[in-house]
Amino acid sequence: MCKAVGNSGERLIAFSFAVIALATVFFTPVCLAQDPTTGNPVSGNLVLVTGSTPIGTQLLDNAGSLTVAPGGNYIFTVTLTSGSGTFQLASTGQVAMSLSAYTWPGFASNNYTPGPLDSNVTLSSFQYVDSTHASFALSVSSGASTGVDQIQANEFSSGAVWPVFIQPSSPPGLPNPPSPSTSCGTPSITSVTPDTWMAGQSYPITIVGSGFTNAAMAAANSNCTANQLTVSVPTGSVTLSNVVIMDSTKITATAQPAQTDPAETATLILWGAPSVSVLVARARTGAVAETVTAMPADGGGPPGLGRVTTGNAKITNPEITVIAWVNPNAPDILAALTAGPSSLSLENNLNSLPGCLYQVYQWLKGHRTNLGTPKDVAYANAWLLNHSGNATPPLAINPQAELQGGDFRLLNDFGGGHNQAVIGMTPIPCPSGLNAAAQSDPDNNYDGSTTAGDPYQIAEGRLGEDGRAISQTINGHDVGWIWSVIELDQSGNPTTSNHGMFPTYWVYKNGNRIDAYPQSAATDFINQNQSYHITPSDVQ
Repeated sequence: MCKAVGNSGERLIAFSFAVIALATVFFTPVCLAQDPTTGNPVSGNLVLVTGSTPIGTQLLDNAGSLTVAPGGNYIFTVTLTSGSGTFQLASTGQVAMSLSAYTWPGFASNNYTPGPLDSNVTLSSFQYVDSTHASFALSVSSGASTGVDQIQANEFSSGAVWPVFIQPSSPPGLPNPPSPSTSCGTPSITSVTPDTWMAGQSYPITIVGSGFTNAAMAAANSNCTANQLTVSVPTGSVTLSNVVIMDSTKITATAQPAQTDPAETATLILWGAPSVSVLVARARTGAVAETVTAMPADGGGPPGLGRVTTGNAKITNPEITVIAWVNPNAPDILAALTAGPSSLSLENNLNSLPGCLYQVYQWLKGHRTNLGTPKDVAYANAWLLNHSGNATPPLAINPQAELQGGDFRLLNDFGGGHNQAVIGMTPIPCPSGLNAAAQSDPDNNYDGSTTAGDPYQIAEGRLGEDGRAISQTINGHDVGWIWSVIELDQSGNPTTSNHGMFPTYWVYKNGNRIDAYPQSAATDFINQNQSYHITPSDVQ
């Protein structure tokens, strides 16, 4: 026996009941809501389900009833009839609907006036499943008397009532719970591969676990909801695309953290019906269902879905800095100075202020003054390097401060949201009015990817116009290039061994020195010409 509660034209709610505890529950056909004016049944079908598998569909009439037992605990599913609208989800994660259980003294005489609230029947956990389904728990105390209760459900101004018979026994006849299947499971993420992502790079990822449900599984099982995958990071941003739930154990997707993302944890969130996975898991065990506290709907997730499981990946974005600097006191430089030149005039000129200005100016104009022997050439090169060297960088740096200071031959800064490659000024060996500006290679500050997909950055430069003119006079050819290449693998590990033979190269990670490449013999570099350089095609 059923009766609709509310005004004519308001939406009606039909009820189907999902059974979790088979040992204590028996169903006979459930009643259909009635029109309050005519008393005629409202057309529609109610589906009786066990676990997640429908077991029958029947048009119900006034003879319908539901039988439960004292001491029993049950989980029920409520279904909106076709054309009745959708369930509304409250901010608490619960359906905006109230449930009450009253005694029903006038049931036999079609008197719908309820008696007092029945303290032996407890209704709880009214949870949103999807737009047309909700679930709730019903418990009957072990001391409940036999009789009929009236359950009232009200959503805003509409609702329904239906009878529940409390009887001391549980008649047989229900089918067994559904056997375990690959759908409608309790999702769990076991691993994410790869689980370390370099900021700015794209990764095909594989998520392995259990209980995943895709759209095909949900279509084959009306009580299942397809999972959806999202990603969340505390401060950065990650693009997630090409998500495919392959089966119940595997999900594939493409993840790409933004290039500016800091080192932080990315949380992969699998969303599903907030309560379905919990309820079905209990149905499979055959255990007596207790009041279920479903996982709440999560703000920021897909509408109507709750967070059911998560997995983590690590975003790494180290800042790698390479400083190239000339050590003015390198052993080969000091050795050439100690050996001295063949020309006493060369030595005297370079080591006095008026003479230095004269000597350097002669070379700038292409005059090989006082360069009569190889020993003179070696001394001139060593003296220029010794008087245009850089200060030794600190072991711990602030890359941006070093960049502003400018005391380097080359600074390559890559990762951590930075991509700067700067060629430093060449210190003037004596107050000669020379132009200290250096020359950047066209490929300086070039960003690319290796054949393995690893990102890299090139810093490359050489002496400027005046410095090259002096070197041309002394050595008879143009000057080669110095460079640094920083590569970062898919886990953010740096490779910095690709650099020019000269000068000294120090490597820093997040401001702390992690490696150093000593300065090669100056004459090895001086013997090179303009063809000594690197291009992106040389980086594999």
